[in-house]
Amino acid sequence: MPHTQCYENITRRCEGCARSLIAVEMVLGSQLLQTNLYCLTCAGSLTSYYYDVKERGYVDARCLAKEPRWSVSWLCESRSGCQISSSATRIEVSVRFLRIEFSCPTCLGRATRYYDLEHHGYADVTGRIVPRFRNRFAARNYTQYVGAQWE
Repeated sequence: MPHTQCYENITRRCEGCARSLIAVEMVLGSQLLQTNLYCLTCAGSLTSYYYDVKERGYVDARCLAKEPRWSVSWLCESRSGCQISSSATRIEVSVRFLRIEFSCPTCLGRATRYYDLEHHGYADVTGRIVPRFRNRFAARNYTQYVGAQWE
């Protein structure tokens, strides 16, 4: 179960103001997580970082082009229904999951999701696959869940 795992916070901090950087784009390969990070406070430039999820540490830039890659993203699903792509404000890693806290830049809605590194998709908080969904358009995020099915 994702919530019972021991997580390590891998969120980077800005070198200029020491505030947490936000990830505007994340791409996961078989071993590396590439994050494109940005500082909202000092409006620094977009910087790419590579985190080795198996060796548990940041590494120098490596080429991800020759291996399968998965985009890790989440659309805002707040009550306002803005459906804007959310930014990751906190990223934590365990042996099997990424725990990512997303924040919407428009309505400031927040969501914490668990990304399964083994199956390359989201899992619910208990680690099970999500139930069947009846409405494809109301739940666009849920197509990214491991084993999601439609009735």
